[in-house]
Amino acid sequence: MSMIDKILAAFKPKQAAPAAPVDAPVVDANAPADAPAAKAAPDPQAVADMATKLEAYVYDPEVAAELAPVMVEMSAVEGFDKVLELLDAKEKQIEAISGNTPQQSTPEVKTPVVTKPPSASEILKARNQ
Repeated sequence: MSMIDKILAAFKPKQAAPAAPVDAPVVDANAPADAPAAKAAPDPQAVADMATKLEAYVYDPEVAAELAPVMVEMSAVEGFDKVLELLDAKEKQIEAISGNTPQQSTPEVKTPVVTKPPSASEILKARNQ
């Protein structure tokens, strides 16, 4: 065996262990044994409450209804209350910028004055005078 064959033999893959069957379910060794297999659906009342809160931020009831279940699930995560506080603070900033503050002066409503252009005959009469 030459030197090159020895080097190449070192880089050849070793016999791999047989692969697990594809249809076998993957079991997490760290998961508790009594954990439910599927996630429980979020409480409908909590979803409705969250949709009401979100409607103030997204201005669209349909979008709020889509986001509400996700937000309810995220509400269990530590620090989620900070997200809602941030959304509330940003909404107040938007309201302040958009002019929901009292106006300093009331604008006067002016009726537009309609002036029709002079006709050709009126122009000719004005020149001849």
